[in-house]
Amino acid sequence: MNTAPATISQLIERFKIYLLENDKSLNTIKSYSQDLNYFFKWIQQRYEPPHLISILTSTDLKDYERHLKSDSTIAPSTINRRLISLMKWSEFLVTIGSTNINLANNIKIKK
Repeated sequence: MNTAPATISQLIERFKIYLLENDKSLNTIKSYSQDLNYFFKWIQQRYEPPHLISILTSTDLKDYERHLKSDSTIAPSTINRRLISLMKWSEFLVTIGSTNINLANNIKIKK
């Protein structure tokens, strides 16, 4: 059976379902979804469609981290939450086999 490559948006939706099935609060799911949508919008500016999960690299996530940290209009707590959401999603991608490595391994939370 030949399955189509997964898109980033499809895997964000799968992550939301996974969170719901694992009894995460609706506020957590909403926050993660919002944070990942910011990331997806950033990816859309960086790459032409289709936005397949296979295009993502750890460098992309590190660049996104730099982008967030260079924006003085975003509070450090918001930056941290967005990065944590990205880290949790990256862990999920490894868990379901969409990637072989955690793309967020090099992300550092701002102190």
